[in-house]
Amino acid sequence: MAALRPPRRALLPLCRAFSGGGCQLVPERGEEKFIDSRLKAKGLELRAESGQKATLNTEEMADFYKEFLSKNFQKHMYYNRDWYKRNFAITFFMGKVALETIWNKLRLKRKKTSN
Repeated sequence: MAALRPPRRALLPLCRAFSGGGCQLVPERGEEKFIDSRLKAKGLELRAESGQKATLNTEEMADFYKEFLSKNFQKHMYYNRDWYKRNFAITFFMGKVALETIWNKLRLKRKKTSN
């Protein structure tokens, strides 16, 4: 059980660093800039006269996400590799703990029946 805690604790900072530490798992900052630049290129404002927020169509947003994923492919690949490697280690230790628990319960049952 003690061998399981350090890998689990080590995984949390990795996830936090990637998603919040400028690595941008979610492309929020770039998305706003992209929308703003496309709207300006079309001669539109961020807000329409009615006060409603202007948006882009799905093809234009697909261009943004394709560019975002292409630009950050290497970063996402390394993060995913590290994440899976660490989670497989955690899963291994969890399986080991489960097997030890089952083994100990079976051993206790054998002692009770033999007494």
